[in-house]
Amino acid sequence: MSRYVIVRCPYCGRYTYTGIRTKSRLCSYCGKIFRANENQVKIVPDLKTAQLLVRELNLKKGLQMDKRDHEYNTIRNQINSMSDEKVTVTKSQVKRKSVINILIKVAKDKPITLDRFIEECEKEDIDATGAFHILETLAEEGVVFFPEPHSIQYLEQKAEPKRAKNTKGLFSVAKQILQLFRDKDCLPEEYIITKLCEQDIPEEVVRNALVRLLNSGKLYQPNVNSFCIIR
Repeated sequence: MSRYVIVRCPYCGRYTYTGIRTKSRLCSYCGKIFRANENQVKIVPDLKTAQLLVRELNLKKGLQMDKRDHEYNTIRNQINSMSDEKVTVTKSQVKRKSVINILIKVAKDKPITLDRFIEECEKEDIDATGAFHILETLAEEGVVFFPEPHSIQYLEQKAEPKRAKNTKGLFSVAKQILQLFRDKDCLPEEYIITKLCEQDIPEEVVRNALVRLLNSGKLYQPNVNSFCIIR
């Protein structure tokens, strides 16, 4: 039987779950990457138990969307202010290029685990903290996406260099999805994907945002082909 572990994000304090052997995890709420094996809360026997316990913990702590919006913006402002500091710009650019080369090499054709990604970075003398920071920036730019919170895949860049810059981050895409439910309680998955893709957002990013909303308790699935909002 597969076991799961409940983990707590050290950045935003939200609870989520992952496989018991997973070392690195993408937070479904604030988009930060952290060491899952260093932030374990409890081990549970199955996926259903993990999902219910995560939802219960987050509701018990009062971790609602308005607070998450505020904390996410705080985190992003901190990251943006850090990027303004004049510290070894050339070295940072080299690291970014090295990280992208690693992603092209091992995560272009299929997803890889975050643990595998970190192992590849360490081979190039790129520390985990620096790699996580670069990875978060690349995710915001639409260069990578997360099929699952513990895996990553590189999005091959087309001949349109501005496409990645115009791609919205997961947080923004999730808010756009919620706006589609203003007058509806349930929507077909195909409708949601079609509407967001019309705004030049990759389908993979839309699906990842839907997973994020499911994990946060804002949406649920009455069946495999539709989503309903929890008001």
